[in-house]
Amino acid sequence: MTDFFKFPDATNRVSIVGATGSGKTRFGVYMFSHSSFKRRPHIVFDFKGDDLIGQIPYAHEMSVKDKVPKYPGLYIVRPGPHEADAVDDLLWRIWEKENTGIFVDEGYMIDKNSAPLNALLTQGRSKRIPMHILTQRPVACSRFIFSEASYYACFRMQDMRDYKIIEGFTPFDFSTGLPPFHARWYDVARDWSAVLKPVPKDGEILDRFERELKPKKRAI
Repeated sequence: MTDFFKFPDATNRVSIVGATGSGKTRFGVYMFSHSSFKRRPHIVFDFKGDDLIGQIPYAHEMSVKDKVPKYPGLYIVRPGPHEADAVDDLLWRIWEKENTGIFVDEGYMIDKNSAPLNALLTQGRSKRIPMHILTQRPVACSRFIFSEASYYACFRMQDMRDYKIIEGFTPFDFSTGLPPFHARWYDVARDWSAVLKPVPKDGEILDRFERELKPKKRAI
């Protein structure tokens, strides 16, 4: 990264956009690997069954109908397309519990008019609910994913309508392209933007999760 780069903290929202194959998911998972898993539970909404997410060590599987986890760590839920109401119910339970991280891949799978999603996006900072939301189609997502973002990462996209959404919230200049797997980055609070190089490979990212999530041995 760079000396000026700052990872999001427990009150931030991160919006990560890009077409399939652009590097969006690997980048998002890498960013997410720097979360405070020892301080609060974090729930991954894995709508597409991503291979990298599926390899994260020490992650706990959960159902969309389960209670919000009480203990710190990483929990993965894989909702089906027919479970939109159950997803909304889980989001409301997270809103009520507070102090729970959220990672969503792909954000367009949650209806843009979802009341709990929009409540989390607009009110979640005070509830210490950090959020990472990835999507390949900004035009299909809740506008609050972008209006409430603390950080933006933008990879190559396919549709000019999606670029227009991001142009409304960032200083990005899309008149020139970027090398493969590079991203435009914008830190809202510091009004700082940069082009980021590709993140580490899958093995290094998984090693980081291993270090962060591996249970500590108790002294005898």
